[in-house]
Amino acid sequence: MTPRRGERRRQKRSNAAMSNADAANSANPAILRETDESVKIAAMAKKLIIVLVNTDPRNGEELGAPFFHAAVAAAMDFEVQVICAATAGRLMKKGVAERLTVKPGADKTVYDFIRDAHEHGARFYACPANLDLFEMTEQDLIPECAGLMGSAAMIAQIMDEDCRVLTY
Repeated sequence: MTPRRGERRRQKRSNAAMSNADAANSANPAILRETDESVKIAAMAKKLIIVLVNTDPRNGEELGAPFFHAAVAAAMDFEVQVICAATAGRLMKKGVAERLTVKPGADKTVYDFIRDAHEHGARFYACPANLDLFEMTEQDLIPECAGLMGSAAMIAQIMDEDCRVLTY
């Protein structure tokens, strides 16, 4: 039976991780785990959380990378969550990201980057405190926003060993 597309990607990542693990210090149990066959396999996270907390929508150059990374990771079959907090929370409000570009004069808007990531499977969340801070309601959120994620829920997920975090 031929593996499905996502299974092939996971197998490639696993094979690459095994090659990298062999080159790494195999005595480090935080990096490697043993299987029944005593073969060392690198532990690979399944979830990526991208937190936009220092990214300011007024500086368009900062906005492309987080959403592009989200799209790439989702296309690689990782579970991806993008949490927009602080000033970056404005990006989850309808109409804001549509008016912004990463580069002056570019045709592609920041909202296009968000849609690309969402279409690949990334899920977007707004910080509940942003609703009051920016005088928004949940009805003001873009359709790609799955809802609200508070600090406790975010931290609980970040502390999971099966998770990696990128902050912008």
